[in-house]
Amino acid sequence: MLAPVRQMTPPAWMQALETIRVMAALKAEDGFPATLFVGGCVRNALLGAPVEDIDIATILPPETVMERLARAGIHVIPTGLAHGTVTAVLNGKSFEITTLRVDVETFGRRARVRYTDDWHADARRRDFTVNSLFADDGGYIYDPTGQGLSDLSARRIRFVGDPVTRIHEDYLRILRFFRFYAQYGKGEPDSDALLACRELADKLALISKERITAEFLKIVAVRDPVNTLEIMIENRIVPSLFGPGYDGAVMERLCGFQNRYDLCSLEARLVVIAGFSEGAFEHMTSALVLSLARQRSCRGLLTLLQKHDGLITAALSGESQTRILIYRYGDGLAVQALFLAAARGTDAHHLPDLLALVRSWTPPTFPLTGADLLTAGVPEGPAIGLAMKTAEDWWVSEDFQPDRSACLEKALSTA
Repeated sequence: MLAPVRQMTPPAWMQALETIRVMAALKAEDGFPATLFVGGCVRNALLGAPVEDIDIATILPPETVMERLARAGIHVIPTGLAHGTVTAVLNGKSFEITTLRVDVETFGRRARVRYTDDWHADARRRDFTVNSLFADDGGYIYDPTGQGLSDLSARRIRFVGDPVTRIHEDYLRILRFFRFYAQYGKGEPDSDALLACRELADKLALISKERITAEFLKIVAVRDPVNTLEIMIENRIVPSLFGPGYDGAVMERLCGFQNRYDLCSLEARLVVIAGFSEGAFEHMTSALVLSLARQRSCRGLLTLLQKHDGLITAALSGESQTRILIYRYGDGLAVQALFLAAARGTDAHHLPDLLALVRSWTPPTFPLTGADLLTAGVPEGPAIGLAMKTAEDWWVSEDFQPDRSACLEKALSTA
């Protein structure tokens, strides 16, 4: 028999009309719990953290779930019937509903399942104790493993049951362990979990690059990933993703700047992980599936840092050089280049003023065109391009102040 262990004040998402209608459609008729919230929404509600996805567990077979939802006028999508999962959609809000199950045989994310009405059995197949908490729509909390609430209170990330068994069910759980530790953990990581992750780390080679990428980027994106990344390196978890020049102190300072000014960039963090090395970054791109846009941003930062380090250093000491940086590379790359330079030790006491400049300054348009030079008698050909570049470089060096006639005069003097 599943019994509540405590009660919380139902958060707003529990009391939303859409949530009430979905839960009402799946109510048991005998008074015993038939449908409960589960996983991340319960965990985050207890932590007072934002809830993005609402997952629901039920003893009802998926066919019954679909029938009841349809009868209640709720749109239902059979998103994963093979695993007992359907998605209810009401007023644009989605609820993933899964029938209690036991995994008879696992194949990574896939499993051959058997449905059950045993809440304890369902909890035992889940990954971490903090993700194995249930709640009803009255805010009553259920803890079938007997460890979820205490672990959540201690910010302790532990596998449910034997860590080796849980990891063999899906090797991606190795990275998920580090992701949840980075997001919610405190203190030293659970020793049994860490040992299992270290011993089975080579099994991550069996996981698709897409899944590895998604989890790794989530780790990198947490507010402060530094300690977790250091533990991963020490235990040789995906070591090929880290460049030989990776410096945890630089990452810590970078994250500090990004968090202080609320300007986080995964690309800048990936550049640090690659140790500011183009070769190491190319190796990273062969191991991960990064979008072309993300690759371009990372390569842009690497090029900027390696070939124009003097400009960045100068930009940290004055507004005129910062304007040049913004004009040449855009405000996004400019900000992260400033953060990276400061993280590597360049004096950053002007940084607040420079960031205010980035937010307020709109780069002007160079006032001269090739047509202006043609009209002035410059013949078509390479001479126009050279004259335009010379004039633009001069205009930029003069802090964008010269007007069109001055730029034209400069261009004609070199044509």
